[in-house]
Amino acid sequence: MPPKDQVCAERMYLTAGKDRLVPDGDEEAAFLYASPGDFIPGAACEQFKIEDGKLPAPKKAPAVNKPPAVKKAPASKKAPAAKKAAKSTPPAEDKATPAGENKVAGEGESKTEGGGA
Repeated sequence: MPPKDQVCAERMYLTAGKDRLVPDGDEEAAFLYASPGDFIPGAACEQFKIEDGKLPAPKKAPAVNKPPAVKKAPASKKAPAAKKAAKSTPPAEDKATPAGENKVAGEGESKTEGGGA
């Protein structure tokens, strides 16, 4: 029995490669294939799996942007060793330069202290 011709019930578009039909609003839509009321040949209905003039419902894709669930470990009474080490040594940026050592003179300043020339 040859495939049955159908009447389109929704706007359908071909992709750029003309190998798939996608619904109106799909980002891959490139060429209008049919509008509601248009005749769709039975061979196309079979090829693109059109039923009752509509495209098959899209399969739900797994959530791409959802990060995996991470279980938090129970809070420990002791701080991890890395945190203790970080607290005991201040960052290099916060250390004051001793007077007269490795000090770069700014504009209008001299390297000697006391304002002498």
